[in-house]
Amino acid sequence: MEDYKQILVAIDFAEECEKVVKQAASIATTNDAELNLIHVVQPLASTYSTGLAGGFVALQENDIEKSALSAAQDELAQVGVKWNIPLSNQHVVLGYPKDEIHRMAKELDADLIVIGSHGKRGVRLLLGSTANAVLHGATCDVLAVRV
Repeated sequence: MEDYKQILVAIDFAEECEKVVKQAASIATTNDAELNLIHVVQPLASTYSTGLAGGFVALQENDIEKSALSAAQDELAQVGVKWNIPLSNQHVVLGYPKDEIHRMAKELDADLIVIGSHGKRGVRLLLGSTANAVLHGATCDVLAVRV
């Protein structure tokens, strides 16, 4: 097994996310690696609108998204306390999971992404749709933990 030094753990706060963090923490301990948590809050609607000149203008996050981000930060902080992960290593972002997980992995120079897999049927039988999307396009190793 490769030595991992930066591990990014993507969690969705499902009941089973405990198993994902536990697996990542075990790998981090074995490799003396740094753990980072990420939770992605998906936008409720398109964040762009057509401006007067016909171009796209970014809209402000609406109150519901701000509330969701705040609630997610609170919940992620609880996970961080439980697993002794500092606040500076806890990331709550607004966006689309695949894109934001890839972006954060590059920003942190992560060498492993750990994500839960909820897939149960169809083409995504082996991986959940988010785990599958993260796997394709990741520039580092990805561990999909079956939950």
